[in-house]
Amino acid sequence: MFNIGIEYINDILGIKIKYTGLDKLPKDQKFLLVCNHRAIFDAVTLSHCFRKDSFVCISKPENFDLPVVGRWIKGMCHLAIDRENNRNALKTIIKAIKFIEEDNFSVGICPEGTRNKGEGILPFKAGCFKIPLKAKAPLVVCTLKNTDKVFKNFLFRKTIIEMDIVDVIDYEDLKDLSTHEIALLARRKMIEHLNINETYEESKSMIE
Repeated sequence: MFNIGIEYINDILGIKIKYTGLDKLPKDQKFLLVCNHRAIFDAVTLSHCFRKDSFVCISKPENFDLPVVGRWIKGMCHLAIDRENNRNALKTIIKAIKFIEEDNFSVGICPEGTRNKGEGILPFKAGCFKIPLKAKAPLVVCTLKNTDKVFKNFLFRKTIIEMDIVDVIDYEDLKDLSTHEIALLARRKMIEHLNINETYEESKSMIE
């Protein structure tokens, strides 16, 4: 029902999604996917892409209080994370690790932690990068474009959302790195793919 609902929303709002790099995704192995955060349609795009797979997103608690939708996403095992409460946030991270370890779900999260309404990419929260380290899983780096234009274009033109799988980093290439180092690695791949003017030193300062 949720997937049918997403298809219906995409049709009503005139959304077309273009995917690239899906052939890079791990086969028969669950993973952590990280992407930039532009709008509520980021999660819709990811859910649409992985609608035939076992995939959940980590999202803010307020989304789970939405009428109808909140019940659906909770019932489908999507995870809420309270970034204002470190203990509760850690519980969510542990659940995500177990999901991947037990081969139940791949997990998607936006390391920025909140929607970016300006240019570039907001600072990354390094804590979420514990997930691939503890779960011994690949890290999928993804970028999204134009999800923030859906409501602006509605009634006037269609919105082409671009979802690109930039790279897949195997656990063997992550295991000796710290969470800050992994966050920086993922950020640099996103920055370069999106052609954002941010130096390496600036990227380092944007890891929290």
